[in-house]
Amino acid sequence: MTIESVLSTVNGPKWQRIGLDRKAGVMVPLWSLRTRRNAGIGEVLDLELLVDWCAATGQKLIQLLPVNDTAYDAPPYCSCSAFALNPVYLSLRDIPGIDPREVDHIRREFERQDRIVYYKIRGEKMRLLWGAYQRAKESLGHDQSFIQFCRDTAFWLDVYAVFMVMKDKHEQKSWKSWTDAPRGTPQFIAETAQRYPDEVGFYRYLQWHCDRQWRRVRKYANDRGVLIKGDIPYLLNNDAADVWAWPEYFHLDLAAGCPPDFYNAEGQYWSFPTYRWGDMEKEGNHWWIERLRHAEKYFDIFRIDHVLGFFRIWSIPAGESAVYGQYVPASRVTQDILRQHHISEEEERDLRDRRILLPAYQENGAYAFRWEFVKDAAGQSLPEDLKQRLQGLERYFPENDEIQNDLWKEHGAKLLSLLSRNTDMLICAEDLGTVPPCVRPALEDLGITKLLVDRWTKYAPTKAEKERGFQEYWIEPWEYDPISVSSPSNHDMPTLRGWWLELGATEAGRKDRWEQFNRFGWHGDMPEELKAGNVRFLLKRNLDGESIFVIFLIQDILDTNPAWQNDNPNDDRINLPGTYSDTNWSWRMRVPLEDLCGDREFNRKYREMVKDSGR
Repeated sequence: MTIESVLSTVNGPKWQRIGLDRKAGVMVPLWSLRTRRNAGIGEVLDLELLVDWCAATGQKLIQLLPVNDTAYDAPPYCSCSAFALNPVYLSLRDIPGIDPREVDHIRREFERQDRIVYYKIRGEKMRLLWGAYQRAKESLGHDQSFIQFCRDTAFWLDVYAVFMVMKDKHEQKSWKSWTDAPRGTPQFIAETAQRYPDEVGFYRYLQWHCDRQWRRVRKYANDRGVLIKGDIPYLLNNDAADVWAWPEYFHLDLAAGCPPDFYNAEGQYWSFPTYRWGDMEKEGNHWWIERLRHAEKYFDIFRIDHVLGFFRIWSIPAGESAVYGQYVPASRVTQDILRQHHISEEEERDLRDRRILLPAYQENGAYAFRWEFVKDAAGQSLPEDLKQRLQGLERYFPENDEIQNDLWKEHGAKLLSLLSRNTDMLICAEDLGTVPPCVRPALEDLGITKLLVDRWTKYAPTKAEKERGFQEYWIEPWEYDPISVSSPSNHDMPTLRGWWLELGATEAGRKDRWEQFNRFGWHGDMPEELKAGNVRFLLKRNLDGESIFVIFLIQDILDTNPAWQNDNPNDDRINLPGTYSDTNWSWRMRVPLEDLCGDREFNRKYREMVKDSGR
């Protein structure tokens, strides 16, 4: 696909506005920013310093993780609203009525912390914000800016505000345990807003300030040639205001996840509900459209986390193992098809009892096969003649996606086209994982970028190609499709230095490390640890590549300066998926942004590397 071809897609006008020149950028969680003014956690207006640094180094894009409100939970993908921004990021010094000395007190308390102590910082900041609200609330009824904001956000604001008040009343417990508020009906929202005007008003006030500060940052960035890239997850937390208020849009009896694979024998159970796309469509997809139109006030570009979900989602009965999930949508096995393959009613019942045949979700008389049942004890113990007859139905096995491709492409293209037509933001897809063959052609047709990670990007031959002797091979950055985002690391991976150490920890890893060593054209002794020059080399190979966007973790950029390297590279990891620990979602920069902006020599060298790549 050529770079110019995107102009003729549904996203063409956005590409026209952003421009087709190759751009470099930085990815950093907002909470991780360290400055000499914030209250122990990165704040919205700290981004202005980051913009200054980007402008000084020739970078044109800042990518963030989700910044929606997560209440007292640190993980950014566990938001309690698809709309509301997280008030923990408010820049307190910009809020009228907050004593700077109190901000300094919080700052002193948390400044020495190497990591973010999220729930404590949130508690302290909410205390100061409540005091500021008490001093301001009498004037809000006459403030035209506040009044207009409440009107503009009427679709979701009070749903969120009442939900948060109820969360506070129930000590942050899930809405599913609220016997006095089992559902956020319009009547309940209105009555509760009247019953608790002070508390509901507080959450309106917080969102008004969030809106004001985020709009200011976007304008500041755009005026300096820097784009802000947000992150909109495909899925939504079960314990969210939207699920409580609009349960008709969600399958509450299903949870999204992943089927079993090499890394997870039982698959993954994410607990997030899946969407009722048919019911959403009947309502004009109003919820999704409003979600995008709200986000576009703050972002120029957005990343869809798990874009594969728009094509098909692994759907698991709530509380069950991911082994018993099934793709939705999918072509199903009917009783007629079973009979055509000479599988009797008695054998059908036996297969159902063994949970080899799973009832297809919301499709009476139809079935889905359990994932790779032929390899487990239940499948192995079947009579040989039945095994042979079942092989005639192999095309319906969920691990074989050929039969589903047309269905999935139609489903995903329809939904992504809907999103594209209803936002001014450019869409970038996160399409990592097991990618069905239909996905990337559909993204190309829509002018949506794919994500390419240097240490993972290989050509995987099809089943037919493997039978003809084709083998996988590395795709190098200079061979990448230009309509892509290239990154050597992301928030769910170790940094480059951490990755190199990780490879050296096992025999298989050391073999992989030699493969990478030769791939990079390095000579001499194998480095046990990547030095600043090695990291710089790996960043440069991505900068010199074809991807229109190259985005680096700020840790990898800092690691090109020996003075800013962490003694233990593993401490720079943002998240280790599938684990629960205080080190997840709590990484904090060691160097203040003021020092980064002031290091003229480092910034000059980095700017030259970016410029030399043609970005």
